Amino acid sequence: HDFDDDGDGFTDHEELAKGTDPRNDHSVPNLPPTAITLEGGQVSENSPAGSLVGQLQVIDPDDPDGNGTYQFELISSDQNATLPFQVDEQGRILTAKPLDFEQGDQRQLTVKATDSGGLFHEANFTIHLLDVDGPQVLGLQLEENNGTYFATSRTQAPELAPIIERG
Repeated sequence: HDFDDDGDGFTDHEELAKGTDPRNDHSVPNLPPTAITLEGGQVSENSPAGSLVGQLQVIDPDDPDGNGTYQFELISSDQNATLPFQVDEQGRILTAKPLDFEQGDQRQLTVKATDSGGLFHEANFTIHLLDVDGPQVLGLQLEENNGTYFATSRTQAPELAPIIERG
């Protein structure tokens, strides 16, 4: 029979195998994170690079208060793909470039969170893109002056709608 001399929930055998002290209840084996959650997870199309998409939170039995330090990594199934997102050291998912709703209203990504002991957990998330209405042309006026034509337009556009000017 294997005892738990320090009453920390790990048998003495488990603690010795993991290099921790079976007689010290503060010396416990490192367990891997068990989950990653995402708060948010949506962004408007055409948002500039660096726009906040959501905040990651790691669930780890060694970190019941959620104050631990984790390394985050976005994983792509295609090694040559440029991911449209990035993740910073605080676990914030940010856009890496403006995204187009018309190319799809969802993006898939896999996040890997590694704890200070080198153990990790991976989770898949779906990021939702919000459609932004394009600009509306309210009026167009053409004028000619000595063979040169000038066009003047009045437009109304939401904040993130792209407007392209051509000469």
